[in-house]
Amino acid sequence: MTYAGWHIEQLRFSGTNDREAILKFAPGLTLIYGASNTGKSFAVKALDFMLGGGRELPNIQERKPYNRVFLNLALAQREVTLERAIVGGAFKLHQGDSEPETLAPKHDSNHPANISTFLLGSMDASGKKVVVDASGTHNNLTFRDFAGVVLTNETAIQSENSPIESGERNDVTRERNVLKFM
Repeated sequence: MTYAGWHIEQLRFSGTNDREAILKFAPGLTLIYGASNTGKSFAVKALDFMLGGGRELPNIQERKPYNRVFLNLALAQREVTLERAIVGGAFKLHQGDSEPETLAPKHDSNHPANISTFLLGSMDASGKKVVVDASGTHNNLTFRDFAGVVLTNETAIQSENSPIESGERNDVTRERNVLKFM
């Protein structure tokens, strides 16, 4: 079976004394499950963080030996690695043997060297617009628009509302149109 677009291959934490923690993924839908307090929520937060999320990772005891996070992605034509400090900031994009490229953490359609534009470009969605309200106003599509759909946590699944909707009344049209775009 082949998959369109790209998929996450692994999430890796590195730190002092060559310490590493690795979570590997296969192509397709992935469910992270397990007993309470085993790191499921932290793993989802770490994936969101590495896909451009602005929230710092929870400062839990298990995180302390690590200072860098890496996300390996299999794109349509190549494999890349995203690197970020565990406390946030810019990304480093590693592609083959070339020097890493710095990507800003926030979407900016005027400056394409950012994580959102890179990820959208890998999906042939860079520069696309999405309708955000009933009057037909368009805004730039960002990768953060996809994040809530592709990374769903337990709370969103258990909610009586759709997991594609944040619950913010002003965002319903945008969220539904992002799903239609997908």
